[in-house]
Amino acid sequence: MTQKHFLKLLIPGLLGLGLLSLFLFFRGGENKKLSNETRMPVSNSESRDVSFVAQDGYKLAGTYWVPDPKKRHPTIILSHQFNSSRHDFDTFIPILLKNGYAVFAYDTRGFGESKNGTANINDFPKDVLGAVEFLKRQAEVDSSRIGIIGTSVGANVAFVVSGSIKEIRAAVALSPSNTGARGVLLGNDILNFSPSHLFIASDEREKSDADFIFGKAVKPKEQHEYPGFGHGIGLLRSDKAQNDILFFLRGLLNPVGKTSVNGNNFSSSIVINNQGGNMDGVFVEIGSVPNSEIVKDLVELDQWGQVVIDSRHASTSHPGIFAAGDITNDPYKQNNISAGDAVKAALAAYNYLLQRQKQSPAEESI
Repeated sequence: MTQKHFLKLLIPGLLGLGLLSLFLFFRGGENKKLSNETRMPVSNSESRDVSFVAQDGYKLAGTYWVPDPKKRHPTIILSHQFNSSRHDFDTFIPILLKNGYAVFAYDTRGFGESKNGTANINDFPKDVLGAVEFLKRQAEVDSSRIGIIGTSVGANVAFVVSGSIKEIRAAVALSPSNTGARGVLLGNDILNFSPSHLFIASDEREKSDADFIFGKAVKPKEQHEYPGFGHGIGLLRSDKAQNDILFFLRGLLNPVGKTSVNGNNFSSSIVINNQGGNMDGVFVEIGSVPNSEIVKDLVELDQWGQVVIDSRHASTSHPGIFAAGDITNDPYKQNNISAGDAVKAALAAYNYLLQRQKQSPAEESI
């Protein structure tokens, strides 16, 4: 066999093995972490590695990033999933920095550089207490605006600390578990436990677990599903998930500052959080929380407290009760649309009364 003929046989074989290895690599990374190839480098000039102690004295390792050391920032704590490390978030950290957040990623006890003795899974929330105490000592951190993002077991940690650590003002739980977690990581036996200000997300396969955790939380809370993106850190491969998380964090950890609309008879400029610009008009959003408390025990509400209706005739889950306008789950919130829907609801109610079989007053119920 000539050398040329040998190479002709060898190269396709190597390419085949290479493709197989590449396939196995990406399959192996599914539901675990973003691959090294997708990570964006985080400049060392923006970060410093630190050590800190948990509430019970367990020594932990972390990395602290600040977008601008001359300012005070809302800050996000990052809690990784089981059998992994803080480097899970290397791709997402630059996005948080770009959006004005300081970031503190740490290795959970027993993993990464935080292997300093026996680690009990029910002690994981104590690591966050240590992280919060560390951040409160940093001049660049606004300690009134601290949030957390957790994946997998870190999602359960985020859920727990949202209801047990007062400094946590926003919590993102990506793929929390009902079946794999137990005890403290489900909030059991925690005095005055009241998890809230929560963003809970999963793919379609783990929605039942997410539903359970969502059901234990109190408002404000929201739940999202990102089909096909796998478990935990994998959800951050979704551009929509990233945007939804950033929107959620902005709503709860938004910068504070002066806000004003200026002009003489007509609006001409606006200042928001001490930054201004010229403009020709302004539309005021008065709020998006529906005032549905009065009917919560009468009709079906969705996860945002909106009255669920059949949009064809404005009917609710309760016979004889009709709804229209911004209080409903209709996606279009405009005055003219609400006015039209109110007419539809009125006609539907009138038609309901016409077709309703006459009953005695004793039999009638609402």
